[in-house]
Amino acid sequence: MLAGLVRVKSINTGTANIAGVTIPVFKSVETEVGEIDTWATPAWVDDAVKAVKDILALRCERQILMKQRELVTAELTTTSQRVNLFEKVKIPACKESIRVIKIAIGDEQTAAVTRGKIAKSRVPEAQADGEVAA
Repeated sequence: MLAGLVRVKSINTGTANIAGVTIPVFKSVETEVGEIDTWATPAWVDDAVKAVKDILALRCERQILMKQRELVTAELTTTSQRVNLFEKVKIPACKESIRVIKIAIGDEQTAAVTRGKIAKSRVPEAQADGEVAA
């Protein structure tokens, strides 16, 4: 008796942004109700139509919520992968590179000090020979 009497005409949605993800947001649902012969149908049909409308609205809202969950879950997965990449791969590699650079800079500083001492030790020899004039 109620089969095909109420059907969804359109679902009105908007969008929202959660953590950088654009998701659909349920606003309302428009339904179409077929003709009801008030003389040939029982009185409870009006209440049943209202209940069916409410059920259809809830089903539509559930679909939108499931889509929201799917989109946010996909973004969470991507974000988790990126975080793990940085925490477990990139940051340790950068720390190792920084350690190697610090060692190289330390070696260069040591070599510069040594060169400076060698050059300083040669200055008095050159002055004694008269090559360097002040």
